[in-house]
Amino acid sequence: MFPAGFNADNEMFASTRFGDFPHRLPTRRWQSPDELFTGWMLLSYKKKVTASSVLNDILRADKVADENPRTFWVAARNRPGETLTMDLGRAFEVRAVQVNFTEYQSDIFASDSTVYTQFRILTSPDGRNWSVAADLTGEKRDRPCAYLELRQPRRARYVRYEHAYCAVAASGHF
Repeated sequence: MFPAGFNADNEMFASTRFGDFPHRLPTRRWQSPDELFTGWMLLSYKKKVTASSVLNDILRADKVADENPRTFWVAARNRPGETLTMDLGRAFEVRAVQVNFTEYQSDIFASDSTVYTQFRILTSPDGRNWSVAADLTGEKRDRPCAYLELRQPRRARYVRYEHAYCAVAASGHF
């Protein structure tokens, strides 16, 4: 959904500026689409990423930070406890996290009661002391592109994805 309206010449427009970033839903009449932009920017681009395991040298952990939708990380096994940890380089205010799952060698083409995703997002100021920012381990909902706005912004240098469950394809990959 993009902000849309009519300009001074009564021509319809839609603002797609920063379309991949969070925007507020309007609760009142707005004058400029810029009023709806949160100002939150991408923190993950080209940041250092480590994983608890990798399937091979091509599907490495660092692929999650290259902003290329055709590259991705694949864990060696689809098992609870696999982690992916990003070092943002310094502490930032983290307000939201988006986790995009891919369908690498998947043979799942329909949804049923086994098709859902469960994980936790943890944050840390130092890479040693972790706190849970979001816990989806009790959910039974499919979230192929899970966008999670945190209840409270977190000051963090490290962000960790901790795997709990996703539907297993014949390939067994996560």
